[in-house]
Amino acid sequence: MKKDTYARLLAKRKLRTKEDVTISKDNNCYSCHNKATVYLDGDIEDVCAGLQSQYSKCISSISEENALTISNYIKTMRTEINLSDSYRKDTVKLLCIFSKFNNDKSFMVVMRTDILAFLDSFRTTDTIDPMHRWIGTYNIYRTLLVRFFKWLYFPDIELGKRPMHKIIQNIPGLRRKEKTSLLYTISILIELSLNYDLLHV
Repeated sequence: MKKDTYARLLAKRKLRTKEDVTISKDNNCYSCHNKATVYLDGDIEDVCAGLQSQYSKCISSISEENALTISNYIKTMRTEINLSDSYRKDTVKLLCIFSKFNNDKSFMVVMRTDILAFLDSFRTTDTIDPMHRWIGTYNIYRTLLVRFFKWLYFPDIELGKRPMHKIIQNIPGLRRKEKTSLLYTISILIELSLNYDLLHV
């Protein structure tokens, strides 16, 4: 089969990667195996239903393995808590950013150093951020990552009883120096809101 015919086949099938097509050496034909891709696309549409298109695009832009893990995590949270749209958005956004930061490394092989490096990437100097807004982002992302990895390693354990895996142990939240500032208060309220989302069905 000529290359131009192959290219048209790819376009027609709307396959995202060449890995979705396998070549049969026996008869020199192309066999399209995109069932898994179609299934994943349906999962992404489901977990991002009602959200802006940017969230489904975000999940679609990372590796299929991590995309499927995020989809399964969102589905699980739907059954465990009264999942709000804002919490869903924050979780999808964070995990996509985290996946890209680690070059789409499988979540299952992510190491403690990867998590620390990701969180530390939000640190800024006092000159750039004198109000330490980055601490609010750091704390929120830390909270979401801790909950995600507790589920990832112990999915069959009841929500409130899941232990901390060693890769997320002893990663404390940070405190602002300006404890009386409005921004500090807002960051605390956001974290409390996330906790409420998780604990109340």
